Amino acid sequence: MAWQLTTPGLLYDREEPTAVYYHSGSGNTHLLSSFSLLVVRLLSQQPMNLADLGSALAPHVAEEDFNDISAAIPEILDNLVELDILETCV
Repeated sequence: MAWQLTTPGLLYDREEPTAVYYHSGSGNTHLLSSFSLLVVRLLSQQPMNLADLGSALAPHVAEEDFNDISAAIPEILDNLVELDILETCV
């Protein structure tokens, strides 16, 4: 399974722990963690499966935190799908 953006959105990121994401398809605005925002940015470049996303995230995560972050990725993806920011694709 892979994930991709449902539609391009607009970001307001002031380099703080959270950022605002405007979903242009639904008109909804969401407050995202900086890590969720990184996931959205990576998936805006191309659809990725879990392994590819983990590899793309690795340079952004401290080595000692990688296992904890990797375990959290599925829940983050589920939350972003629930918000209609991401969708699964083949």
